[in-house]
Amino acid sequence: MKLQDGEEIIYRAQPKLAILVIWFFTKCLPFTSVCVFFIFFMFGLAKDLYAWGSGSGDISFVSNPGPVFRSVLTATCAAGLVILASALLYCVYLRRSYMYMITSRRCIFRGGILRHIEHSVPYHKITDVEQSRTIFERLLGLSTIGIYTPGTGSASGGISLGGRHPEIAFPGLGNSEDPAEIISQIVVKYPDRQGSLTEKGNMQ
Repeated sequence: MKLQDGEEIIYRAQPKLAILVIWFFTKCLPFTSVCVFFIFFMFGLAKDLYAWGSGSGDISFVSNPGPVFRSVLTATCAAGLVILASALLYCVYLRRSYMYMITSRRCIFRGGILRHIEHSVPYHKITDVEQSRTIFERLLGLSTIGIYTPGTGSASGGISLGGRHPEIAFPGLGNSEDPAEIISQIVVKYPDRQGSLTEKGNMQ
């Protein structure tokens, strides 16, 4: 994202490596589980259809499930490991693509692989800056900043803080107090901002 004339970057950060632990349980495992279930079902269905079509019903799930189940389970587990490794690799590159910037004029989120997002919010539109730490983030020493405007859209992939969707979210920060303070100090200088800023530390 190109900076405007006279705009300066005050703060720049990326998610900490520890966010991969959260993404492993919230992104990788759920996606892999759905894929494994689908693959297992399709493998079993394909073997049954082949058995019934060829007239060798003794190798189907119905008449002789043992050997067929083991072969399908082995193939499914192998596919699941490949999918899990691919999902984790995707999250590694996703983290690297995330960039959080606080400039003299706006807050910027940039990132994504399949769907690349570049979104900025000028200070005069910011109504709320929220710091949030879930129990998993507290264990890993992470925190999230949510930047709110009068709108309800989320530019950060649907991240929800306290049931609300921020315009921009900065997840995976090691220290959220400094950037939140920077934003707050700049926002109060904008008399034409939409709404009044409230600072919150939401410890969920």
